[in-house]
Amino acid sequence: MGAGLSRFAAVLLDTVLTTDLADCGRHARELADAGFAGAFTYEGQTDPFFPLVPAALEADIDLYTNVAIALPRSPMHLAYQAWDLQRASNGRFMLGLGSQIKPHIERRYSALWDKPVAQMRDLIRATKAIFEAWQNETPLHYEGPYYQHTLSIPPLTPKPLTHATAAKSGSTAKVPPIWAGALGPMMTKMVAAEADGIIIHPFNSAHFLREHSRRLVTEAQAAAGRDL
Repeated sequence: MGAGLSRFAAVLLDTVLTTDLADCGRHARELADAGFAGAFTYEGQTDPFFPLVPAALEADIDLYTNVAIALPRSPMHLAYQAWDLQRASNGRFMLGLGSQIKPHIERRYSALWDKPVAQMRDLIRATKAIFEAWQNETPLHYEGPYYQHTLSIPPLTPKPLTHATAAKSGSTAKVPPIWAGALGPMMTKMVAAEADGIIIHPFNSAHFLREHSRRLVTEAQAAAGRDL
């Protein structure tokens, strides 16, 4: 590696995964062989979860949704999908969620748009509560302002996960880390306080990231007693 590039040696690079289901496995292997640390999907012309299944089974690479639109989905649906992908990938899956904007939620998905920051907070907490109950084999009891999950009988409850999460997530837990997209100050602070990682909007700048996003994340985590 040239001297001019040596300072980037420890940087982890991710890129988009093809959404062609017949080609996802091969593409993921090629990305891993090329040195990429991770591959992600987004909710565009295809479902964001399906392409990750063949990739998880065939390549040793971090995988995540970037992002799956959260508000039209139930935390229980998200939990099942994340659990299956975490198991299939041997602990290398991250659940990336986003709120989208009001016209998409109401007119494209025909779902509820009420108070998106509060909705996303409740969805993240509900999904984590489901993860905790499944992993620790404890009764499920979550009651929030938007989501209530109080039923989980043995025939419908997945077995605990056995693989540690990907090192990139910074967590030693076995359940999938939850990342969430944020741009505005209220959503950024909520994600910093509740989620395991923040997904930065692609329309951005170094100045905005440094002076706006990072400052808000630091302030919110300090207020919540969390470590950056």
